[in-house]
Amino acid sequence: MLCKSALAFAVASLALGGAAFAEEPSAAKSPPTVSVVGTASEDVRPDIVIVTFVVSDERPSATDAADENARRSRTLVDGLAGAGIEEKDIATLGLGLTQTWSDERDAKTGQIVKRTPSGYRASNTLSVRLRRVPRSVTP
Repeated sequence: MLCKSALAFAVASLALGGAAFAEEPSAAKSPPTVSVVGTASEDVRPDIVIVTFVVSDERPSATDAADENARRSRTLVDGLAGAGIEEKDIATLGLGLTQTWSDERDAKTGQIVKRTPSGYRASNTLSVRLRRVPRSVTP
C-alpha cells in the first residue's frame, strides 16, 4: 500500500510541478523540484516451498538403467501423490542417460592407462511444489 501511495504522490507532484515549468523562469525564483523517497518491507511466512529430487540409478545396460529409474521415479511420484501433493505441482525438470566408465590407473603415476565402459547411469530430476507449508517452518 505504501508503494502505491508514494507513486500517486509522485505523479500528482509532477503534474502540479509541470504547471510551474510552463511559467517564465525568473532569476529570483529557483526552479521547482520534486523529491520522493519511499521504503516498504513486509515479513511473511512462506506459503509455497519448492523441493527438487534427483533419482539416479546405475545398471549394466542402458535399458535396465532407464527402466529402473522410471520405476523408482514413478514410486516417488506415487508417494508424493499419496501424501496429498497434486499432480500439477510435480514436474520433471530433466532426464539423463549417460555411459559410465571404469578407469585403470598406473600404480606409480596415477594416470589413467585404460578406460572401459562399466554401465549406464539414468537420472530424473523432479520439482515438487508444496503449497501447504507446516506452521512450524519459520523463515
